[in-house]
Amino acid sequence: MISVREIETRFGSSIIHNKVSFEIKKGDIVAVIGGSGTGKTVLLREILGLHKPNGGSVELLGTSIWKASASKVRDTLKKVGVLFQSGALFSALSVADNVATPLREQTNLPESIIRDIVDIRLLVSGLSLSDKTKKPSELSGGMVKRAALARALALEPEVLFLDEPTSGLDPITARAFNIFIRKLAKNLGMTVFMITHDLATLSTVPDQIIVLGEGKVLAQGGYKEVIKVDHPWIKNYFNGSEVSVRNGT
Repeated sequence: MISVREIETRFGSSIIHNKVSFEIKKGDIVAVIGGSGTGKTVLLREILGLHKPNGGSVELLGTSIWKASASKVRDTLKKVGVLFQSGALFSALSVADNVATPLREQTNLPESIIRDIVDIRLLVSGLSLSDKTKKPSELSGGMVKRAALARALALEPEVLFLDEPTSGLDPITARAFNIFIRKLAKNLGMTVFMITHDLATLSTVPDQIIVLGEGKVLAQGGYKEVIKVDHPWIKNYFNGSEVSVRNGT
C-alpha cells in the first residue's frame, strides 16, 4: 500500500532523511514516532505528494508519486483520507458541509446521494445526526476530531493518514478515540499511517511502530519488539523522558 525507498530530505545543510526505507502492507495500522526535527510530518507530506524529497521514491497504492503524471497522482489521492492534527475543519461551514466537501469537489454525485453519504459517515465516526448542522466552534475537541474523521472517510479511502489524532484531547477522550480508530480501521479493512507521540496510542492502536531518528529508521516492529530495542532515545521515550535524536544527539 505504501512503499518508501531510500528517501533523502535536506533543508539547507541539515539532513532530515538519509535513505529512509520501509513498506506498509494492506490492512496494517502503522505509527511513526521520533524526536523533534526527525521529519515525521515531512515524510507524510512526501508520501502525499505535497513535498518533493531530494532523492528516493514513494509509491502509494502502486503509483509512483513523484514520477507518475499529475492526473494519475490525483486519481490515486482520491483513494486516501487525511485527518489533520487540528482537524482543519472549515469554520464557516456546518459539520455536514465539511464532510460533503470532498464529495462535491471530487465526484458528480447528486446532492441527495451526497447527503445520504454524509449521514452515514457521521454515524460511522461516532457523531449523531443532530450534530450535522453545528459549526466547528460549537463542537468539543473530541467531536472536532470525529467530524474531521468523517470528512477523511467521505470517499471511502483505502489508506487513512492521521497526524497526531489524539493531540489536544483529554486522556479519557483520547483513549476512547484510540479504541474507535482501531475498530473502525479493522472493520473497514483500511490501511492506516499515523504520526503520534502518545504512548497510550502506541500501546493500543498500531500493528507496527516505525521510529525515525538520526536520519534513518531506528526500529520497526510491534510495540513489544520496539520497546526492547537498545537505543538511548527509544529507551528514554518509553520511560517517559523524550530526548532528541536528530543528527545523532
